[in-house]
Amino acid sequence: MQKSRFYPFERNRYFYGKLLTVRDFESEQTYFNDKRRLLNRLLYGTGVIAGLQVIRVDERSFSLQAGVALDHLGREIVVPEPMTFNLSVVPGFVNNGDYSKHIYLCLAYDEKGKEPVFSIANTTVRKDEVNEYNRMFEGYKVFVREQAPELSAFEHHNLAHTTKEVLQAGGIRILHQVPRYVQAGSVFEAKVIVEKSVQTPELQLEFELMTKGCDAIGGNKLSFKMQGQSETRSEFTYQLRAHDTPGHDATVAILPENSMLGVGNEVVKVGQVSIQNIELVASSARERVLEEYFARSLDKALEADSEPCLYLAKIHLQQAGAVFMIDRIETVPFGDHIYNHSLLTNLGLDNGSSAPLDSSEMAMPNFSVQSQSEKLPSDAEPQFDVTFDPTKQEFTFTLGVPEVKPVQGGSSNVSKGQVPRTAAGTTDIHLFPTQRTGINPFARGERTYYSDEIEHGLGTGNVFVQAGAEECDSLLNQGEAVYYGDQDVFSGSDFESFMPKLSVGVLVYPKKGTFRIGVKLFGGTEMSKVRIRWWAVQDPEEGTAAQRPFQREAAPADDEL
Repeated sequence: MQKSRFYPFERNRYFYGKLLTVRDFESEQTYFNDKRRLLNRLLYGTGVIAGLQVIRVDERSFSLQAGVALDHLGREIVVPEPMTFNLSVVPGFVNNGDYSKHIYLCLAYDEKGKEPVFSIANTTVRKDEVNEYNRMFEGYKVFVREQAPELSAFEHHNLAHTTKEVLQAGGIRILHQVPRYVQAGSVFEAKVIVEKSVQTPELQLEFELMTKGCDAIGGNKLSFKMQGQSETRSEFTYQLRAHDTPGHDATVAILPENSMLGVGNEVVKVGQVSIQNIELVASSARERVLEEYFARSLDKALEADSEPCLYLAKIHLQQAGAVFMIDRIETVPFGDHIYNHSLLTNLGLDNGSSAPLDSSEMAMPNFSVQSQSEKLPSDAEPQFDVTFDPTKQEFTFTLGVPEVKPVQGGSSNVSKGQVPRTAAGTTDIHLFPTQRTGINPFARGERTYYSDEIEHGLGTGNVFVQAGAEECDSLLNQGEAVYYGDQDVFSGSDFESFMPKLSVGVLVYPKKGTFRIGVKLFGGTEMSKVRIRWWAVQDPEEGTAAQRPFQREAAPADDEL
């Protein structure tokens, strides 16, 4: 039953008077089983069809739900009802004390004899009583594997990607995955896949790439960080741009000299080179994948492991004292699912043929994005433009921003075509507690507080600065009102501020181009700071005079004396 070659087919031919033997009845069953399994294997592939969820029951046990799957030989595996298992007694689980790890729960086809009956015919050749099974029960078996399978064993992975192991040490496994085919001149993604146990500390990865026929967007130095002990698998993607040379191969390699893995405070060097080739094609990568899929031989399509099984779950273990504990369970970790055509049609993923859809085709295509801005006249409307280069698969976003139109002020220089220069901003003045008296320990008595020097940005020269206290919502820190001048004007009205009575003053340093704000409190408050909003205005002539070099005035002429 472990054979993967189902053909050629041979069926019984019946005629009157034919003597039927065991061989004839067995060939009858084999004919229909092999033909059905051949079609299962080639039409549907391998994986879970429905059900078979693995659910954590408690720290030591899990439940396998009812379901149906097809294995690598096209055989149907049926779990008719939910089953609960204690992990410690599942075949393959090694209780060796190394509990900070992850293991894989596997499901395989298994058939056994059933209903033993007495065999009359065998008594003619044997003296003792002989029993034979009257039925064959098509069942299943559950077991555990500690090592992850090679991704090349999964046809849907190997069809569109090549994956190589970069490092495996101390419960850490690092894989490098690139597409097998890429359209020349396009942008594509590669992945670094990191797997670790639950209790492995924070990981820091640094890789140096060597590329040929493509360029890494952002440089050949890659740095990734995997934070948190609970995170056990992460995928880090980076983008490359293929050269516009169809018919040639591109190469992406991870160089071990300048590549390292930081595990907590320890550093692990990458000891081997990961070199992978990518075929650059003139047409789309999807077309090239389908071409390769239909060009494979029948023997290649029916290749199977000598002990085929499905990886139903990845079980993460943690150490709890001297025993293990099931931390969590990931179902179908390698994506071995079988999608029916009704589902794919409703999702808009079916292309109208029976060709399998690779997971990369279900995802959005890879694009690169460029952005730029340009200045527009002050009276123009803002503009936003998007262009797309299909050869590079690149979007370019252009934002047109009008120049700021000067605000006409009331200065006498307006008539000369000059307008005052202005600046504005806010600053927080923190209120530090003084001597605490009375029943309120948080009260702050009368005291004056000053800000640091504030640069208004208008240059040197005299400026006029107006400052006011901003009443803020204490929860959202949003401005509600700004009080300039004497707050007593609003006392007793609906516009009275909840802020303490205070006075605001400004000290300007013309030669420095800075100023300082002072706040004087009258009475106590529980506020920890006061927000001051300020406006600075400078006459253009004042700024120009302040910034031009000192010139000695010329002596008056004789006729002016």
